Amino acid sequence: MAFPYQHATEAEILARARTLEGLRLGQLGFEFSALEGAAGRHEVGHAIESFFDIPRNSRSEADFPGANIELKVVPLCKRSNGLTTKERTVLSMIDFNRIVLETWDTATVRRS
Repeated sequence: MAFPYQHATEAEILARARTLEGLRLGQLGFEFSALEGAAGRHEVGHAIESFFDIPRNSRSEADFPGANIELKVVPLCKRSNGLTTKERTVLSMIDFNRIVLETWDTATVRRS
């Protein structure tokens, strides 16, 4: 049965995400076309989206619209003091041509 990503609640999303713990990417049943360089990073995100039955898209809205939750996949590094993110994470892109027309109350970043 497909995961109802469009209407899933936060609790349902977290419950499904917890089933990923301890799995390797190869165990997700996703066909990887590239595992090297920038394309490889995007493939991992697509694999996780596929796990949640989210189709590939370039929408700026939340991946789980019913819960207003955006799915982010970031690599982690194991350090002596625990896990840290390997790279910066972008939560929202700035459209420099449009931002001058926005007020704080209507800012695109507030809807992200």
